[in-house]
Amino acid sequence: MVNTIAGVDYGAKNAGTTCLCYNKGQEIYYVQSIKNRDADVFLYEHLLRLQPAVSGIDAPLSIPAIYTGTGEDYFYRQADKEVQAMSPMFLGGLTARAIKLSDNLELKGIKCIETYPAGLAKELKLDMEKYKKKSVHINELTQGIKSGIPFEFRNIPKNWHQFDSLLCWIICNRYLKGIAKSHGKQEEGIIYI
Repeated sequence: MVNTIAGVDYGAKNAGTTCLCYNKGQEIYYVQSIKNRDADVFLYEHLLRLQPAVSGIDAPLSIPAIYTGTGEDYFYRQADKEVQAMSPMFLGGLTARAIKLSDNLELKGIKCIETYPAGLAKELKLDMEKYKKKSVHINELTQGIKSGIPFEFRNIPKNWHQFDSLLCWIICNRYLKGIAKSHGKQEEGIIYI
């Protein structure tokens, strides 16, 4: 039996850019939110139906430790510094939405981890001159990572949101195998690659 895993490229609430990559058995699928519809409701409902072993979300799932009484940095967590990610405070509302979504999913027994697809793209040595540039490069970069994944791709990602959700899915797969790299401090928040 193959665990269902979910990778989420998390976007603005109503932009139609939030994407979920998941597997059913050995096949990988994508589903994307619809413009002018609530992406958080979309994700929550899909993830409740899927009941993945783990969901990897490309968004901050915590804030700097200074706000919980420890730490000194008002803008960055240790994990953000290590992977050179944006500040959760700069992302503001997106961070708050992601934390709320994660908390609500955890209450339903769905494990959520914070993932960083750009970090995985670098680690896999994807051509960073092509990554998230022109859509014509999506197929080539997907082919480059496909060989290392023993799953059948029903479709190649159609856009960079779907591609990043696939990278989040790969990070979750690595997490379940115990080989995902972790950055940061447990008490403040971990980013997985």
